[in-house]
Amino acid sequence: MPVPPTAVARSGKPLNVADGVTVIGNITAITGSGPTATVTLTLAGSGISVAVQAQDCAASTQTL
Repeated sequence: MPVPPTAVARSGKPLNVADGVTVIGNITAITGSGPTATVTLTLAGSGISVAVQAQDCAASTQTL
């Protein structure tokens, strides 16, 4: 039996635990260097800040 979606994205698509996602935002800080640096970004849609390890990111330079 399928598990119902736990959330719905802006696009209307369902989101479930373990789904891969792409977020849009601007980098506001970088602490450290190399693949283990902490990258802080502000999400474009909500304005919420999140911090992730650099090696978990893929960047595409765009002007928002």
